[in-house]
Amino acid sequence: MTARRLICALLGLGFGVCFYLAYRSDHTLSNRLVGQLVGSAAYLKLKHSLGHWLPVPTWLRDCLPSALWCFIATSLIGGWHIRPVRASGPLRLAWLPPFFNAGWELVQRAGWTDGRADWLDVAAGFTGWIAAELLLLRPATQGEGIPGLLNWRVAVVIAGFACMGFADVW
Repeated sequence: MTARRLICALLGLGFGVCFYLAYRSDHTLSNRLVGQLVGSAAYLKLKHSLGHWLPVPTWLRDCLPSALWCFIATSLIGGWHIRPVRASGPLRLAWLPPFFNAGWELVQRAGWTDGRADWLDVAAGFTGWIAAELLLLRPATQGEGIPGLLNWRVAVVIAGFACMGFADVW
C-alpha cells in the first residue's frame, strides 16, 4: 500500500469522525466514546463547533457516510488485485466498495436490518468510489498482487465490508 492511499484513507476517516460528531446521534458508539474521553461539557462544545465549522447541507447528511465509506475502502484496497484460478488476468478489488454499498441498500430495502434504503446512498457510494479512483489514478501502474482468494488481507477486507452497516448503529 502506498503512503498516498493511506493518507487518503486517514483523511476520509478523520472527516468521517468529525461528521459523526457534528451530525449523528449522541448515542452512537463513537460519539459516546468521545464524550467519555473529553467529558460531557467539552463534548457538547466540540459537537457544536464542528457543526458550525463543517456545514453539510441537510440533503447530503444521510448519504455522506456511504460516500465516505466507499472513498476510504477504495483508497485502501484500490491497488490490490487477485488472480482467480480460472481467470485470464488479475481482477482489481477497487470495484467492490460501491457494489457492496448498493447491496447493503438492498438489504435495508428488504427489511433485514435497520435503516432506510435510498437511491441517493447508492449514488453517493459510486461518487466516493469515483473520487478515490480519480484522486489516486496513476498511469501504467501495476497493483499489488494477492495470490489466491484465501489470503489474510482479503479476509480483513471482507470483514470490513460485512460490518459496514454497523457504522450508524455504533
